[in-house]
Amino acid sequence: MLIMNILKTFLSQKFLRFLVTGGLSTIINYACFWGLYTLEVCSYIWASIFGYTVGLIFGYFLNKFWTFEAKSRHDLQEIIKYITVYIISLIISTGVLYLLVEYLGVDPKIGQVGAIMVSTILNFIGLKIFVFKD
Repeated sequence: MLIMNILKTFLSQKFLRFLVTGGLSTIINYACFWGLYTLEVCSYIWASIFGYTVGLIFGYFLNKFWTFEAKSRHDLQEIIKYITVYIISLIISTGVLYLLVEYLGVDPKIGQVGAIMVSTILNFIGLKIFVFKD
C-alpha cells in the first residue's frame, strides 16, 4: 500500500508540473552556474550557490501558483518554509557536488547535474509535505 501511494505521488499531475517547473528552474540555475564558472567570475561552489538561488526565486512563484496551486497569499511563514526546504537541499546538493568533484574526480559541469538531480527529489518532497500541503 505504501509503495502504491508513493508511485501515485510521483505519477501525479502535480509531480509532472513540478518537473516542468524544476526543468525551467534548472535551466536558469545551470545557465547562471555555467556562465559564472566558465567566465571564471567565481569558484564552482559560489557559481553553484548563485545559480541555485536564482532558480529558487523563479521556482517559488511557479510552484506556488501553478504546480501546487496554492491559494494563500505570500505569507512570511510560507516563504520561510520554502527557503528552509531549499537551503537544506542546497547544503546537501552542494555536498554532493563537492564529493563528486573532489573525491571522485568528476568535472564540475557534470557533477552539477548530479547535484541538481538530488536536490530535485528533496525539493518536491519538502514542498509537498512541508510548504504547500494538500
